[in-house]
This record gives sequence, structure tokens and C-alpha cells, in this order.
Amino acid sequence: MFKKIEIWILYLVVVIFLIITFLFGSLVRQELIGSTKFGVLSKYALIISEIPVNIKKIYNLYKDPGDAMRAHDDHVNKVKIKKHYSKKRNELLILSRFDGDNSKSAVEIIDLNDFSIIHKYNPDVDQIIKKAFENNKEEFFRINIDASEERFLFHHPFIDRDGNMIANAGVGPVFKLDLCNKINWVNSEERYHHSIEVDHDGNYWTPSFFEPYSETMQKYRKRTGLLDDAITKISVEGNTLYKKSIFDILIEGKIIKYNQLYIDNDPFHLNDIQPALKDTDHWKKGDLFLSLRNINTVVLYRPSENKVLKVITGPFYMQHDVDIISDNKISIFNNNTRYTKNGPKTENIDILIYDFKTNTFSRSFENTINKIGIKTDAGGLSDFLNDGSILIEEQAKGRLLLINENGELVLDYVNKNRDNKVYQLNWSRIVNNNEHIKKLRYEIENKNCS
Repeated sequence: MFKKIEIWILYLVVVIFLIITFLFGSLVRQELIGSTKFGVLSKYALIISEIPVNIKKIYNLYKDPGDAMRAHDDHVNKVKIKKHYSKKRNELLILSRFDGDNSKSAVEIIDLNDFSIIHKYNPDVDQIIKKAFENNKEEFFRINIDASEERFLFHHPFIDRDGNMIANAGVGPVFKLDLCNKINWVNSEERYHHSIEVDHDGNYWTPSFFEPYSETMQKYRKRTGLLDDAITKISVEGNTLYKKSIFDILIEGKIIKYNQLYIDNDPFHLNDIQPALKDTDHWKKGDLFLSLRNINTVVLYRPSENKVLKVITGPFYMQHDVDIISDNKISIFNNNTRYTKNGPKTENIDILIYDFKTNTFSRSFENTINKIGIKTDAGGLSDFLNDGSILIEEQAKGRLLLINENGELVLDYVNKNRDNKVYQLNWSRIVNNNEHIKKLRYEIENKNCS
């Protein structure tokens, strides 16, 4: 029934197959991390190599459009909202989450007293995507694929006193819209990600990826898959006022050497830019604290002088979110994820306090965190409130906690849908300035969206 073949033909086929496999693997590697590309050959080799993963993603998204935004299931058996104390509070929660019931991201302004939603943003995501693509077709050529409504994020939204929301898409455009969801502007000059913070002039600082790379990077890592992190300042009107590569900052500040640029495709992972709002003995108004996760480092940088003032390392690993909490102290959200020979290992988070006066670290809410067991291998943040309470986001597990100044758990929220599936949070924040809250409530109550 079947013809016999010579054994040497079989060996030849095996050898040819191995050679093709090795060449294919080399093309994929070159496209990802190599300094030299092979045009369409390496580009399409990478596309072909991603087919099995993409088929799996498509299948999972077909079953559940929000599958890509699912969180770990550690808290699937917990109730969605549990309040432990009934103290009167005057704060508003800006809750950014993936809404598993509607299969899209949502931003809600919530009264912390009863967790009632006083406003919910519902923008036309397709219009944001369209404007981003029109403004930068070269860099956002895949935005219609990567940023569909089901996967579009509202990351770390800031709500101003008039109710305008400024957010970025996780890795995509940064945009501003009003209470009636009217899009004021979309900035897609770069791909913006992670945090959004406001400086003393009312401008917004957010991390971005340079493409094309900075001049320094173009000398040493030409056209690779490397992420060239940068700090970016954007005006209230949506115009880019300032941008500078992290590579340039650290190389010009003599913090790293050129050969360190070859270590990894994401060597620094800038995830937070915290501007100083006033002068103190340790920093000046306009200085920036930069959280560089992949080198376990926080840098104090002065853009006005292009000067690195201080490099902070210590007992933290894969950290996110640095905040100024006094004239001489900062807090650091320590994810406590370490890479071992058996893979990554994540312990309970730490809220570390670094004191510039003594150059020492201490831990805040340590007993409560260890008692509850708060872990997130990636993402996450903390915000200190005026009364000494703290908001903690366990991003990868879709959980938000409010702990009072006595270390007592006040609120426990899990981002679940009706089917008991848990979805990710996208960096929430607290509004606790009384004037801000008063004006924002007024604008919400008197909005006219007709």
C-alpha cells in the first residue's frame, strides 16, 4: 500500500527540517532582539510564530470578550463589596476597572460612604481610536487590532475639578474627555502607559515609549524590539511640552553604562512619574521621582537642569507607584516579586517609607498587610489619605482595599461580574481635597449633556 523509501531520504528530510527550524528560530530572535533585521523575512517569521498563541487568544475571546482582562481567581469566593466600619468619609473614589458584565473598561466616580456611583464615563472608544490613528498612522498602525473596545483601557484616570477625565490606554494614546463623554483631545505622538500625575502648573506627566528611538538608542540598539521608556509632559490642551528618554537620563547622569542597554528588551520598565509640587530641603518644585521596576530603583530627577539628584535602591523588588507623603518622606509600593532559579516568587507587598533625613526605610501597615495577605506580582498602587488611611490596589487580583489609620480594614472590594468572574483593575485613585470634591460634585449635579 505504501512505497518504501530509502533511509537516506528520511535522514535528509530530518536534516533539512532541523536546518529550517534553526533558521526560522534565528529569524524570530533577530526580529525580537537582534541589532540587524532581515526585512520581511524576519518580520513574517515572527508573525507566523505567534499564530498558535493568537489562535488561543481568539478562541478565549470568542468564549468571553473580556478574557484578556481576567484577574487571578484568588478572591473569586469573596463578596463583591464588604464594608467593615461606618465612619463618615468625604472622599471620592475614581474606580478604573474592566466591567465584566459589559465586556469593556469603565471609570466610575464613587462616594466612599455608601459606594454609590455618582457618575460613570462612557466615551465612544472607536472615536478615540480613530483620532489616535489619524494623528499618528505610523506608530498606531495596529491600533484597530490592539485597542478594540473590549481591550481598550482607561489607565490611572485623573479627574479635574470640572469633571474632565484624562487617561491613557495602557499602551496607546492619552486623551481628555468631559462629563458628557465629549472628546476634547487625543495625543498619539507616542505610546503612553502606566501613571498620569499632575504637576504644580497643572500639566500631566506620563510614561511613554519613544519610536523612533532617542538619538542615544539609535546609536546602540538600531530598530529592535526594545522599549525605549521616556518621561513626557503634556499640557492641559493636549500638547507635548517635554520628553526625554530614560536611557539618556541615566547615561548622561552616569548611572548606567552603554553595555547595559543590551541586557533586556524592557531594561527599566518606567511605571510611575511623581512630580514634586513644592520646594523642601530635599527636592524642588518640578523635580520628578521615577520608578524603574526592572532595576528595582527609584530616581529623583530634575528636568530643568537635566540632573539626577538621587538614586534610591533598597529592600524592594519590581516596585510600582512612588508617592511624596511629606516634606522628607516618600512611599514606595513594593510588589516584592523576586526571580529565583525556580521562577518568579511573590511575597506580600510592602508599603515602604523612605526618609530623606535619615536615609532609612520603614514599613507602614505591615501587620495589617500580612494579616490580610495582600499580593500582586505586577501592577498595583497605594494612596495615602489625609487622615492617615491608605488605599491599596491589588491589581492582578482585581481587589481594592481601604485601611484606616489604625490598621483596620474599612473596605474590601473585588471586581466581579454577575457570573462570579474576577477582572483586573486599572489603577484607581482617591480624591480627598475638599475644594476639588465640592466643585466636582457641583459639576456632576449640574451637567447638561443634551
